[in-house]
Amino acid sequence: MISFEDKTYRRRKHQRLPIIVLCDISAPDTGQILGKGCVLNYSRGGLSIASPANLAFDSEVNLTVDGLDQEGFVAAKVVNSRPVIDGFYAYGLEFTGLNPIQRGQLERRFKKLFQALLT
Repeated sequence: MISFEDKTYRRRKHQRLPIIVLCDISAPDTGQILGKGCVLNYSRGGLSIASPANLAFDSEVNLTVDGLDQEGFVAAKVVNSRPVIDGFYAYGLEFTGLNPIQRGQLERRFKKLFQALLT
């Protein structure tokens, strides 16, 4: 029998890299900080975070990830959300506005951060 987790894993387009790091969530149009969050994992297509910020489905956000060697922020769209515990939500975010070269650069930056966290 195939479990729910197995089915979900098989549907994934990209393998996930588990990583626990803090981030700031801001509005792309105003730069207003919407809240803080914790990145739980990264994949080539997006990432998942946990946050007390109440983000609307399909909303665009910018993330500034602690320790990520970056120029500015990571742009993403909320594609999944669910409450996890009192006052906290789990979000699935899809990267937006990245061409294949930028996507590869972002992947290398996350891998570098992951390696730095392990040393």
